[in-house]
Amino acid sequence: MQNLLSKLFFIILIFSFQGIKAQNTNVLNDLKFVSNSIEGKKSHIRPYIHKDEKNVFIKYNPVSLVFGGMLFVYQNTISYQFSADCLYNPSCSEYSKKALRKYGLIKGCFLSADRLTRCNRISATGIHILKIDEHNHRCNDLVELYSMKRYK
Repeated sequence: MQNLLSKLFFIILIFSFQGIKAQNTNVLNDLKFVSNSIEGKKSHIRPYIHKDEKNVFIKYNPVSLVFGGMLFVYQNTISYQFSADCLYNPSCSEYSKKALRKYGLIKGCFLSADRLTRCNRISATGIHILKIDEHNHRCNDLVELYSMKRYK
């Protein structure tokens, strides 16, 4: 185990000194990721949508299992393969998870589809400047904004 880690560290060190880097990398983060992968630890796992659900019908419904499973697989495997950066805060997959949990399947799917059509660089020109967060430079678009309740 340690022999493999030392070989990986040596290879990364050689490439960093020779200037054969395609992008800026942080050696310590790379080594931490490699060691966690070898030991079987996954630090980026996001929880299942109905993990803490008390209602048995919602938790074990086949439709909920299919949609929740697709979101789980996307967030934990496919999304890390893309280098895309979402314009919004929370990310589109996290937004879909919250919309499905809060509003149910029909309205949650419509809200998710609406969000996915707005998540591109062309529609970024229509984002209001006051909705952009100063810290992470992303537009705050919360699920709660689409509630039908009026605030008094």
